[in-house]
Amino acid sequence: MKKTLVILLIVISQVILISKIQAQQGWFVQQSPLTYSPIDIFFIDAQTGWICSDSGRVLKTTNGGTNWTLYSANVVYTLNAIKFINAQTGWTAGGMVNYPGFGMDYAVILKTTNGGINWVTQFYDTWGPRFYDLAIADGNNVFAIGYGSDISGMASKGICIKTSNSGLNWISESFPGGYGLRSIYFTNPQTGWVYGLGTSDVPPAFRVIFRTTNTGYTWGIAYRDTIPWIGQNSKLSFPDATTGYFLDGMLKKTTNGGINWIKKDSANTTAYNLYFYNKDTGWVCGNAGGNFIRRTNNGGENWVNQYTPSYINKLFFANQNTGWGINTNQKVLIKTITGGASIEYLVTGTVKYADNNQPVTSGLVKAIKLNKTNGSIIVLDSANIQSNGTYTLSHVPQDSLDIGLYPTTTPPNDYINSYYPSTIYWQEATVLYPAGNLTNINIGAIRMSGSTASNSVNGRVMRLTDAVTATNLKDANLYARNGNTFVRCAVSDVNGVYHLNSLPSGNLKIIINRLGFTGDSTNVNVTATSNTDSINFYLNKLFAGVKQISGNIPSEYILYQNYPNPFNPSTTIRYSISRTVFVKLAVYDLMGREVNILVKEKQSAGTYEAVWLATNFPSGVYFYRIKAGDYSETKRLILLK
Repeated sequence: MKKTLVILLIVISQVILISKIQAQQGWFVQQSPLTYSPIDIFFIDAQTGWICSDSGRVLKTTNGGTNWTLYSANVVYTLNAIKFINAQTGWTAGGMVNYPGFGMDYAVILKTTNGGINWVTQFYDTWGPRFYDLAIADGNNVFAIGYGSDISGMASKGICIKTSNSGLNWISESFPGGYGLRSIYFTNPQTGWVYGLGTSDVPPAFRVIFRTTNTGYTWGIAYRDTIPWIGQNSKLSFPDATTGYFLDGMLKKTTNGGINWIKKDSANTTAYNLYFYNKDTGWVCGNAGGNFIRRTNNGGENWVNQYTPSYINKLFFANQNTGWGINTNQKVLIKTITGGASIEYLVTGTVKYADNNQPVTSGLVKAIKLNKTNGSIIVLDSANIQSNGTYTLSHVPQDSLDIGLYPTTTPPNDYINSYYPSTIYWQEATVLYPAGNLTNINIGAIRMSGSTASNSVNGRVMRLTDAVTATNLKDANLYARNGNTFVRCAVSDVNGVYHLNSLPSGNLKIIINRLGFTGDSTNVNVTATSNTDSINFYLNKLFAGVKQISGNIPSEYILYQNYPNPFNPSTTIRYSISRTVFVKLAVYDLMGREVNILVKEKQSAGTYEAVWLATNFPSGVYFYRIKAGDYSETKRLILLK
């Protein structure tokens, strides 16, 4: 009995620990057998849900996504949409290319009456556009829509079919020609909308929203306009019969059932998908350039970024707190139980000059994080330095982050950009992971001795991509140092351009450091009349795409052998950690020099994979070492070009 009680207490404590970690993270990876590409996701409640995918596969969960069962729909086609009216009855639809370039596709609709275990084909066509979306008006009335191109490849071709007897028969709905139908939504058995797009051999394209108030017996045009060209991120969401949103190169909102629309937020122009739970609460995902989801609580007036473990291109919420997101390409499933919000903490401290301990009286302190998807710098929070040197960051998430110090005046304050606690090198900075309010995060400002001379050093900062082609690199810190004294600092702009102005004469050392990238330096002889241009820097990335592949808590720490090994040009390193801990995973050469940092952050218990892309490294023997709390281990890998 005692043994059973102990085991039960351990299980309960693990569940509490996992729930606490998940609530703190906002969005977290869920373990699931996503061996196929997830296309659409639907939950009937917070426990029971389905994912449809390519190759005619459907996944089902009955415990909120913790475990999934894989079923075959007995077709080989990609299933693009899945909807259920209750826990037993649902439909999925999709298709695949039949004659490429002519819009002649295989199209299929399937139904289940036992919760997705078995599927029966209700509609099949080999000579029309495949289906991309579904809507269930009620148990009898179901709609499927699709789009493609006509034989000329110019004008859009759309299809909408309907059943009024739960799928026994399907008939075509009548819509004006020339529109590809992208999205359909019903808020009650009578009222629904269809979103269509059309084009010809020259711009503009045409965008139209059709509306029905009689379960699809007739459709009228509620809205029509023109756009430069057709996009792919087309989606409708109507949380009630009057309030709706659509997304296609912009986010627009209606409050009168789709008759009039207003633009809500230009920052959502790159979003790919959206989901509104009610008229005020909604999310958009798939924003270009970042692993984040944006949430609004006031109908699109204001938005807050929620950072995610992976880029996400489709969302579904069972209620305001419980939701899921999928990444089709990376086969990732994430979940939130807090509406996507992470717990936020206060970080406070004082900024003083490192040389005399006097307070700095102006400037900015920022909590920053590297976006490992594209190498950009994410500002999580920022605060002004007060006249007594103190600062307060009020909205810092529980995440691995750096604290940066930035002068704000022109000409700059008498100190340079730096990292906590007092360094210009991000590799030497102390990474924080707030698990509560942090106090006494004191920063030592590195003094700069300015100059009134008119000399300058100018150039560009370029990123060497994986294809060894150079692209502009923004937000690199550049410093001019005369001996041991810093005389100027600058930051590269969106074009990678920097200007170090008002430099004194002499042999100056130009230093560059950029979060997530290699550093560099060069000496420049500055004369009394010189303005030196084209001092360019080319930096390689020192970060890897790290993903959590399992949220199950391992019983021990493990560093696995990389695979493949030998490799060229990339290899995968897997590791497991048994509790939340700060992790550093780095690669070293034979001389013991650190050549690449793959992971430098706090991570929750689970199993992870990091990829080392060694395009710009020579062949040879290297070592990779993990340090996670008190655990450390080193293994050898071989780069063979």
